Amino acid sequence: MENKTFYNRFRCAIIVPLKESWNSIDTLKSINAQRAIVGIDPHWDIKGRISNLLMLSSNFFGFDIPSTNSPLHQEIGPVIPETFPSLTPVLESFLADNPRTIYFALGTNVVLSPQNVITILNSFLKLIDQNVIDGVIWLL
Repeated sequence: MENKTFYNRFRCAIIVPLKESWNSIDTLKSINAQRAIVGIDPHWDIKGRISNLLMLSSNFFGFDIPSTNSPLHQEIGPVIPETFPSLTPVLESFLADNPRTIYFALGTNVVLSPQNVITILNSFLKLIDQNVIDGVIWLL
């Protein structure tokens, strides 16, 4: 933005957000009208007041990256299904032949540097060479 003209900076910082807010008023009015039909108070009104807003999230407390939450935020997780799909024949055969397998998953919020990936892979290879583990399943 520092190399842009004053007009472009003003347009980007003021005009575009106001235009988007103005264009969303009709959508918000129709959503609030549908909420009123089923007897629910609007969660956002044109004047910007927030009433009964509840946010739910499913996570593993202690393992996910901490974040700032609203006072109305309620954690409900983890949400785990009652039944799981069967393993593929290839994966089932691999796990049967290699009982000491590591399942490695970091989640969706983790970004690893190439050096960290190399370090982790070298650690896995070292454990396999030392006959500590049989294999690794790395979930991306």
